[in-house]
Amino acid sequence: MFGELESDSPYEKVTRFLRATYWLTLSIVIGPTAYLMTCLAFLPLRIIAPELYKRIENFLCSNMNKMFGVLACTSGFEILEYGDDVDALSSEKCLVMINHQSHADHFPLLSAFAKKSSGHGAPVWMVYKFPALRWCPLGIAWAHHGNFFVQVGRPQVEMNRLKRHLKDVYFKRDMDWLVLYPEGATLPKYKLKSQEYAKEHGFPHLNHSALPRIAALKTVLDENKKKIENGCSAPIKYIIDVTMAWKGGYAPFIDDMFGSYRSPQKTHLLYRVY
Repeated sequence: MFGELESDSPYEKVTRFLRATYWLTLSIVIGPTAYLMTCLAFLPLRIIAPELYKRIENFLCSNMNKMFGVLACTSGFEILEYGDDVDALSSEKCLVMINHQSHADHFPLLSAFAKKSSGHGAPVWMVYKFPALRWCPLGIAWAHHGNFFVQVGRPQVEMNRLKRHLKDVYFKRDMDWLVLYPEGATLPKYKLKSQEYAKEHGFPHLNHSALPRIAALKTVLDENKKKIENGCSAPIKYIIDVTMAWKGGYAPFIDDMFGSYRSPQKTHLLYRVY
């Protein structure tokens, strides 16, 4: 579990907090605003030269996402990657599935994926539609890039929306990585319900992950199957399974990472390609 390091003096905590606040402001407000204004300036290219616009937009989005990597680094977090080499798949159509520990997961993941997407397409993310996130500059920028915001509590409506999004955005724009959290929620929020469901239906008892919710995953695979059957030249070719782990099995929350309440930790990412 997280603990204080002897070297974590009040001065180190304050400086880490100030650095994180600076980069958090850049990542959520200033960087996305600059991204949106630059995309607006190049918007005519979306009609007259769509491929060129796509390259420019992906370059801008990749660099915007890299700010989160700087944010994680300034908070003292180290990212360690293991398993299959996924760098060669950065320009391939892949479905990326990740276990969800906490909202802090996004920061090391954005950092790791931004390095892999450099020069290629920035990943498309499926994230929950929190009003504070959806309508801040970062949320607007993500929506412009093609990320999909899921509204909780209406599964059938959202899966129909996802089908249209895959057809009109992901496949139409010929985007590369599609990233989702099959568990559908952070572990502390869903863990007890997952364990109760597992006990009732004879599934394994899990402590560090939750049973996946398959609605979105099935929708993506069904739509991809249609693309293959219709002779689509660029369907999803690979599934990348990413297992994220934090030391001691306890993921930090946003205030832990950027409030400097706990010591910096290592984030472990294990890749498996299918």
